[in-house]
Amino acid sequence: MIKNILFLLVFSLFFIACDKQRRTTTKIDGEWEISVYKITDIEGLAEYAVCSGSYIFNSCTDKSSVCDYSCNLNFTFPGNTGTTIESGTFLVLPDGGYMDVTNMNAMNIPTSVYNYRILTLTRTDLQLEFTDSTNNIHSLFLKKK
Repeated sequence: MIKNILFLLVFSLFFIACDKQRRTTTKIDGEWEISVYKITDIEGLAEYAVCSGSYIFNSCTDKSSVCDYSCNLNFTFPGNTGTTIESGTFLVLPDGGYMDVTNMNAMNIPTSVYNYRILTLTRTDLQLEFTDSTNNIHSLFLKKK
């Protein structure tokens, strides 16, 4: 009897974990306009950018597989102005709270992989956070278009 209950418990946990991944992939689908872009350095000092642009996360047929995304951001931090134009793939991890984002070049060769933490995801708001190669934390606050 205990073996049956344990089996059902393990099976239920596996099913719930897969459901979080699919639910997050479905909710993140669409175009998200940036409203706040913040970078925090390793000493904890934060800078906010004047920014515009969006992320587009494209839905995929299998919600537990790799999907496409593109990004076009313009930003101005104190002393640093730039544009980020990139495209690639994303994969929501099974816990639904993280996703791996792979940037691709024009020949579809991966150039970098970042692990984004999904802090907030509602029908209208998305907050993402990732750490770059110099240990700066990038916080992106986005609104659904």
